[in-house]
Amino acid sequence: MKRSSLAWVVLAALLAAGCSERAPDEPNGNGNGTGPRDAAFWTAEGWKRYGDRNFSGAVTAFQNALTKDSIYVPAIAGRAWSNLELGYIGLSLSEFESALALDSSAVDCYYGAAYTAHAQGLIFPNQARTRFEQAIGLALKGLQRGGGSYVFARNTSVSSVSLRVLLARAYYGIGRYQEAREIVDLLDPNNGLSSSSPTYLRDLLLAIEGLGDLVS
Repeated sequence: MKRSSLAWVVLAALLAAGCSERAPDEPNGNGNGTGPRDAAFWTAEGWKRYGDRNFSGAVTAFQNALTKDSIYVPAIAGRAWSNLELGYIGLSLSEFESALALDSSAVDCYYGAAYTAHAQGLIFPNQARTRFEQAIGLALKGLQRGGGSYVFARNTSVSSVSLRVLLARAYYGIGRYQEAREIVDLLDPNNGLSSSSPTYLRDLLLAIEGLGDLVS
């Protein structure tokens, strides 16, 4: 299933609203009462619903997992990704940060936290520099820990390429144009940019936005 870049998804989903439901549990609820309903079970169910794009149902399943084990990092991460898809940017950022506090090796959570921090900077201009700097730090850690060809198995639009595009945008947003240019050169070696051009900064911005084609 191909999805658009999370950098765009987080903005498009801002007005989306989740819903609540009582998920099945054993022996009550709507389940058949067979088999264990532990944190791992509900996390697997959450990712199934996520894959079906039932993000509200996924949140419920991940929450069920966390009632079984409140510090189960895979469930915290899953709930964060689901809330991100629902447009709850601040909440998902907080959840990614909680997951990382428990497990600093959770590569996908660095990615998710970087996406959401950057989105927060776009949504709230008065926080832009702080949030973009936060996104840069998280993105660099994600690239370091995940390697140069990382792809998130649950959503293949989340990749080292998309994270580098986000990095270029964040660098540009705080005036670190050389770092932004280095990413453009890495991802698009034939970009034709000339730093001596009187329209260089505009051209650089257009080149950065053009990188979106690599992850759409």
